[in-house]
Amino acid sequence: MATQQVIAGHYTSTYNASSLAYTRRGYILHWTSHAEKIDESDAYGRTLLDGIYQGGDIDIEAICRVDSAAAKAAFWPWGASLGAIASTAAPIGRRFTDVAAAFVATVVASTPAATFASPTTITASLAILAPEVDQQIIFSSQAREIPLRFVTLPATGGSSDQNVAKLTLS
Repeated sequence: MATQQVIAGHYTSTYNASSLAYTRRGYILHWTSHAEKIDESDAYGRTLLDGIYQGGDIDIEAICRVDSAAAKAAFWPWGASLGAIASTAAPIGRRFTDVAAAFVATVVASTPAATFASPTTITASLAILAPEVDQQIIFSSQAREIPLRFVTLPATGGSSDQNVAKLTLS
């Protein structure tokens, strides 16, 4: 009987072309599909009968174990320093797409993840701090960690706006 291949392996990553160093558990990708539910009728009550697909969202989550300038810039992209919410150069009202940057994670060579499976690269061309998420940095006698939760934004692929991706796995 053949055994199943267990896959593990470290990924290095960058945000806005700066290294995020290493993380606690790697990178967690969250997929959420959106749909209009056809789930209310006089014949079947609230039973889900059908649905209309209406896109989806992909988030990327990680906990950086290195308190670096790159991790802090990803954690708070809105101002020059943590806590700065607006300035003349960085006012309230900016669009996510104007501030978002590329997130790229690449598998480390010679690991099972590099040898036996894809993806070798995870790329979000436009990623930014997720809104409405309570992210916390704990200042204590324990090792400081920088939690990151990115939302990915659509990037068109090619000449048609119909070819839209939030993330590519290659």
